[in-house]
Amino acid sequence: MIYLPKPSVEELKKYEKLIFEKVKAKFLKTNLRKELREYFTDSKIIEILISPPSTLNLFNGEVFRLIKCKKDKERLEKIFDYEGIISKSKPTSYDIAQLMNRKTCTYCNRNYTLTVINFRNKKRLNDADRISRPQFDHWFSQKDHPILALSYYNLIPSCSICNSTLKGDTKFELLKHVHPYIYENETFEFSFSYENVDKLKVKLNVETDSKMENTLKVFEIEKIYNAHADLELKDLIDLREKYAENYIESIISLLNDKSITKEEIFRMVFSVEHKEENFHKRPFSKFKTDILKELNIDI
Repeated sequence: MIYLPKPSVEELKKYEKLIFEKVKAKFLKTNLRKELREYFTDSKIIEILISPPSTLNLFNGEVFRLIKCKKDKERLEKIFDYEGIISKSKPTSYDIAQLMNRKTCTYCNRNYTLTVINFRNKKRLNDADRISRPQFDHWFSQKDHPILALSYYNLIPSCSICNSTLKGDTKFELLKHVHPYIYENETFEFSFSYENVDKLKVKLNVETDSKMENTLKVFEIEKIYNAHADLELKDLIDLREKYAENYIESIISLLNDKSITKEEIFRMVFSVEHKEENFHKRPFSKFKTDILKELNIDI
């Protein structure tokens, strides 16, 4: 799992503009009890849409205490309607994907989750022009947190394998799992062991029983990356064994261009983003950066 850069105020405002009126329209058409209707003011709805994860958890607790029956919950689900407002609306879902602009899966950083649109007709896009986008995982489950179904910080760009196959109905909790937008002292590093280049094994250095370990286990990160041991890992080890320690410096010298930074060299040579805040832009960035450091090929 990788941490995600927090959205700017401008990005959150754009998200609010995309979603608020749609939620408000459903709110006005839904017959809520007076207590619930008074709670969901315009400002409260906006807060729910764009507040950070820890605050979202508090909102959910407040609403849970106001829910008196099954119908209350069902009516709230109709207001904060992820299926109707986002999932089944290609224009809205693709606008959100473009706004978030996350290029790889947050959980595995292995698969691209690019938003692909065919701009054949610049005046008007059809659904057929919208080709591919990331899935949005609900970090807080929709079933247990119906009012958070449309919250920006609860929509985590991910690939179908991580979202649908691996996480599935797993219930994430702030006390037990790492949220991608909450920067904590919860880290891990990729490492490796091998008898020779034909017997490679990817390992994870992570604190036992930590939130990070719990999160990585859900997505089977160690097993999945071991499937790449004879590919991505082997290539990096071969590189280290066949070239001198000053490999990066030699490339810079060969290019003879002082304007090219070492970070740009890393991007060109290893197809990797070296800075943590940019890991989401390229697959395997976290993995390759950790392994390269262990091999003493680093900036």
